[in-house]
Amino acid sequence: MYRRVTIALLCAAMALALSGCGGSKNLINWNDAVERENLLAAANSWIRGIEDYDIDAMAGPGIVTDGFLLTIKDSLSGEDTKNLNRLLSELQEDVEYQRLFREHRGLSVRLDIDGGGGPYEGDSLNCEDIVNAWSIRDFDKYQATVEGYFEVFESATGVPRIRTDSGTITASFVRTYNAWKLIAMTIEFGTGYPDDIGYGPVGTVSVSIRRGFGFK
Repeated sequence: MYRRVTIALLCAAMALALSGCGGSKNLINWNDAVERENLLAAANSWIRGIEDYDIDAMAGPGIVTDGFLLTIKDSLSGEDTKNLNRLLSELQEDVEYQRLFREHRGLSVRLDIDGGGGPYEGDSLNCEDIVNAWSIRDFDKYQATVEGYFEVFESATGVPRIRTDSGTITASFVRTYNAWKLIAMTIEFGTGYPDDIGYGPVGTVSVSIRRGFGFK
């Protein structure tokens, strides 16, 4: 359950929903409220792709641009940037591993976004729920950025549900003629919370190890 599968989990999850909930095919027909809803729907479909380990939804052409770059930062391994080809390769490497753990060992993953304006904006800290409280930044007709503090919750057969990771996500989108698509993403583990950042139950020492996302 806790093997570092691939850094790819975070970088990809919107393809399935994006084709249906992306931006207008006519960029002139702009509705601010509608497009904000479309952007958040895309971000949330990306989350579902991560939770289900759906490669198309994580890194398919409906969700990311060809020039997509993912930057991962943590206190243990420093900073690493991956392009789309590397990301897809790493995701494919772990398909069978993910299938076995999900189908035969009951692995369940929840990636909860708690709000980008501070650790107490949006959801309750250290509390798993179904709400993703993204914050939208730099929003216009052609590009937008969403931010959030994340917490990862995992369980498996015989393993109680615990929080396995936390940190921040900043995702940059461009508005194409049929969808909002990711052009860049930065994930920083172990940042944003005043305490209890990282692996373990509430109250433990902050450690950034990327377990919840299955990154390597």
